Amino acid sequence: MTGEVDGGPVKVGVPIADFVGSFFLGFGVCAALRLRDRTGVGDKIAINLLDGQVAAFANYITAYDKTGTKFRPLGGGHPQLVPYQPFLGSDGRYFILACLNDHFWSKLVPYLSQFEDFSDPRYATNTDRIENRDELCGRLQRLFSTEPAEYWLAGLEGTGVPCSPIHRMEEALEDPQVVHNRAVTELVHPRFGPYKVPNNPIRFHQAKTGPRGYAPALGEHTDEVLAEYGLSPDQIDDLRARGIINDSVAAEHARA
Repeated sequence: MTGEVDGGPVKVGVPIADFVGSFFLGFGVCAALRLRDRTGVGDKIAINLLDGQVAAFANYITAYDKTGTKFRPLGGGHPQLVPYQPFLGSDGRYFILACLNDHFWSKLVPYLSQFEDFSDPRYATNTDRIENRDELCGRLQRLFSTEPAEYWLAGLEGTGVPCSPIHRMEEALEDPQVVHNRAVTELVHPRFGPYKVPNNPIRFHQAKTGPRGYAPALGEHTDEVLAEYGLSPDQIDDLRARGIINDSVAAEHARA
């Protein structure tokens, strides 16, 4: 479903299958712990990347089953809501306009009326707007191309209709809300110095949940891990001398 209209498949910009799988795994572990607490019995959790991606089609599978509608790529558009897509201002910057339901459309039309009449009954309901998607969104794009994105965002925000600038990644990292949320934090590597990483989006009021330390080199914590399993320093040195453990990268790291 990702791609331009009548175009071929396009890769999602981030490794979404890996992230979705890890999110489901986290919820699965929490649920299994609660189940263990209630029943006293543990369980095995099975998560795979494919099932996670199928689960992400939650709001499309039932619609396809009941209506036979075959969802296809719509560029930045939403298969079930119109208008809900990016538009381009005269300054070459994109913004998103999202009419999530007919209530928002009824708030949008009076604002648009100062520029053009969008009260056409063929646009009255979301079902109507889906049927006339190309015509309606084409008209909106022609209108929005007459002024910069910020001009339209200022007006649209006043109506209460969901809208937002569409940032490039480097712009998103400097967004005031991202900065306020401390969504990005900084770690310090002993060799490479400070570097930015995503903060943990799960925040507790009391417990600290953010990332700490730094990305370790290969074998950097070999001694600590083996010591936790009860091996003495002499035993660890013996394993290293016999080539059973190899942490040359870690040693180089330490020398640096």
